[in-house]
Amino acid sequence: MKIIFSLGSNLNNKEEILLSATKEIELALDAKSFISRIFETPPYGPQDQPNFYNIALEIETSQNIEPEALLHIAKEIENKLGRKRRYHWGPREIDIDIIFIDKLKYESKNLIIPHKEFRNRSFVLEPLKDLPSYSEYKSYFEIAELKHNDATPLK
Repeated sequence: MKIIFSLGSNLNNKEEILLSATKEIELALDAKSFISRIFETPPYGPQDQPNFYNIALEIETSQNIEPEALLHIAKEIENKLGRKRRYHWGPREIDIDIIFIDKLKYESKNLIIPHKEFRNRSFVLEPLKDLPSYSEYKSYFEIAELKHNDATPLK
């Protein structure tokens, strides 16, 4: 099973938190992973907060995990790493979004796969381009280039 995550942080030691979240995901799913470069992006929504660091994470696992169970794991990791839900689009220690699960299309009251806004957000799309399976997802989900890209690679 192949799962693509988007991770972001704009509080505390952003790079360290992103790497910790990556390790937690790998452990929880007994997975091998590929991590994109880190991109710096302005906040989405309220601008009176620090810039974000964002990465994309591609994992391969032999586990056959249901989407809702995967969401639960992501939320547990966010909580473990100190995420506090302040306000919508507010600052956060860590944000873990599930973008793709294989080529699954899934919708419930808690989760939509692929993530419903991924096509409109440079902080998701630019890191995705670094992943080995990007071209496969690009054609399957008809991903177009953004007209405005505000994501800057750090490394």
